[in-house]
Amino acid sequence: MNANSEQYDDSYMTWNDWIAKAGAIIPRDEAIEILLSSCYFDADENWLKAHGEEIIGEINLDDIINSANNNVKLRNEGMPLPYITGSSDFYGREFWLGHAGEQTLIPRPETEQIIDAVLSLAGVAYLPGVKATPNQLPNHPKILDVGTGSGCIAITLALELPQAKITACDISEDALYTARENAWSLGVGVKDQKDYNLARTASQESNGGYINTVDFKKSNLLDNINEVPDLIVANLPYVDKTWDWLDKKALSYEPAIALYAEDHGLKLIKELIDTANAQYLILEADPSQHEAIIKYAEPKYSLLETRGYILTLEKH
Repeated sequence: MNANSEQYDDSYMTWNDWIAKAGAIIPRDEAIEILLSSCYFDADENWLKAHGEEIIGEINLDDIINSANNNVKLRNEGMPLPYITGSSDFYGREFWLGHAGEQTLIPRPETEQIIDAVLSLAGVAYLPGVKATPNQLPNHPKILDVGTGSGCIAITLALELPQAKITACDISEDALYTARENAWSLGVGVKDQKDYNLARTASQESNGGYINTVDFKKSNLLDNINEVPDLIVANLPYVDKTWDWLDKKALSYEPAIALYAEDHGLKLIKELIDTANAQYLILEADPSQHEAIIKYAEPKYSLLETRGYILTLEKH
């Protein structure tokens, strides 16, 4: 059967038939997610339940199926699902990853513990049943997110700590564009770009104003950051290319500049420690690197706590 006849046969399938067919190639839940992300109208799993037995070709949606077929092929070849659907969940919110070819790093579940660590410092009970600790930050803390990427950390902190003043920086203009788009879509203002906010005045007024704003800046680490923050958070590149456990095929889809660093993965983390003057540093790194980071930071910072991949350091 050639490609044209296969597409022709697809048009006589129901949506449920297509899901069953795709689910034999990739996991069924991924097939459903790919199908929904290929739709150019508002479709969700409830829509699929209501329309699952409709013949695809009878409602002229062959283009959706053609796109979904191609995306199933890409997923089967190893492309990470978030790069196919275009977005990824972080701390219960959906973040766009950017335009094709300019996509940011996929947020990892372990990075969510950066948010937990900040909320803990701020005296916020971040999970049901977790007792709040005493607040160790100012009432209106200045927080800087270094290497913001999609903006998931900075935007989440802006929403979880509306009293905080949030700044976020990245060396990539593409990443900053993506982060600004995510901020607006999640109800967070963009302080650094007047035209950006003016274009969305009506949205802001209808929502009663933004919950918070983020000041996005282009900067290589702290080069263009003039104000000293109370707290720096950073998920900088820390992957060592020599690690033998890496899934290099899967990682090949992600921006290398956001993954890899020299000096056993610690080059940028060490540079940040050298230049930082914040009272607290919260860093993500592989647990195998923690001991080296703690030792390197000793002249300026002491370890306050570790949780998973995350270290919290306090200035002497």
